[in-house]
Amino acid sequence: MSDADRPVAQAEPQLEDAVEAALGALVRDRDVTEVHCLEGGMLHVVRRGRRERLDAVLEGPLFGLVRDAGAERALITRRLRGGHRLVAGACADGRLAVRVAKAPTLDAELVALVDEQLLPPGLPDELVAAAAMGGLLVLGPARAGRQRVACAVARAAQRTLAFASVVDATEQLFPAPTAADVVARVRAADALGFDALFALELDADECARLVRAPLTLPLVASVRAASVEALTQALGGAPIGALATLACVIGLGPDGRPRLLEVHGSVEGGTHGEATADAPAEAPRARAARSHADATADDELPPLAALPSAWASTAPDVDPGWELAGLPDDATAAGPSGPPLPTAPTAGSFDAALARQAARPSFQPRAPKPHPQASTLKGNPFGGLTFEPPQAPPGSDAPGSDAPDGGTGGGDPDEEPR
Repeated sequence: MSDADRPVAQAEPQLEDAVEAALGALVRDRDVTEVHCLEGGMLHVVRRGRRERLDAVLEGPLFGLVRDAGAERALITRRLRGGHRLVAGACADGRLAVRVAKAPTLDAELVALVDEQLLPPGLPDELVAAAAMGGLLVLGPARAGRQRVACAVARAAQRTLAFASVVDATEQLFPAPTAADVVARVRAADALGFDALFALELDADECARLVRAPLTLPLVASVRAASVEALTQALGGAPIGALATLACVIGLGPDGRPRLLEVHGSVEGGTHGEATADAPAEAPRARAARSHADATADDELPPLAALPSAWASTAPDVDPGWELAGLPDDATAAGPSGPPLPTAPTAGSFDAALARQAARPSFQPRAPKPHPQASTLKGNPFGGLTFEPPQAPPGSDAPGSDAPDGGTGGGDPDEEPR
């Protein structure tokens, strides 16, 4: 029997008040799922699947109350207000460790998990389909991450499926049939007409018992297993497909946040049946899926007629639409092997529109019209002023040329006159 199936005693009022006084703000935080505290050490919380250390030390009579409750001798578990659980026990050095696990809620959404990059886009739809077609198992080392994925899938699938809880930890989310163990609850849920099962935490032994039962309803559960190989070994070599059609492994990324690592299985599969040596049992489907499993969706269509072999061409420079306008020269000479092909575009077709467009004359730009003030700029637009050097009068030497002494030229132009 797992910890979720063991009866849990209600916490004493003094213990309730001590938890509220010391950890009330953290318990009410929607993003925090667990609170861990060690006697004389710093507080740790699991926020959105990531473990964080707080710069705070737990104060108050909480450790004294759990010590009086027998936490030094054995591990104790108490149910708090709101469905939360308190687990306390002693360490090897004599200090006490306390863990407060908040009650699961269906506030996790698949869209938010995609935004957090916990799940890739497109996968949530397949997970919801797996919940109805054969079940979903979420396993891996990231406990908070896999629980959030399981709750988000159950929240999305509960619009069309009636879930029944098979463990006490989720009895506030879904109805839990009264039974001694998990197998008896599965049978009771099937007899009461539920469509699917939900379990927040299952261990490998419970999964093995469900395989031997066998399972009659699709299961959405978070399983305490590090990998698919570890779960398969715990099942005695039985395939995971006997429990669910899809299995996801949630681990931790380099930043410490939960990430999807692996996906095993497929939502496509047959109805549930007995396991044999040649064909193992498949995971069960929901009642709606089982009732329509043998229905024919569409009538079979006749096969398409073979295309003429003359239409085939491997030339890299052939227009992809040549077979609608005509055949190449070599194909025309050989003759088509099928019905006669059109040699000209059909009126109103796309090729006819392309032919009309190609027959139009090419665009030639027109010369621009003259500016209205172009006539006033003819001649000398600067009123006699030019940027050219002045012309020398007739009979005189040009500026800058060699001239006799006393002339205007022949010297350094920068030299001052004497």
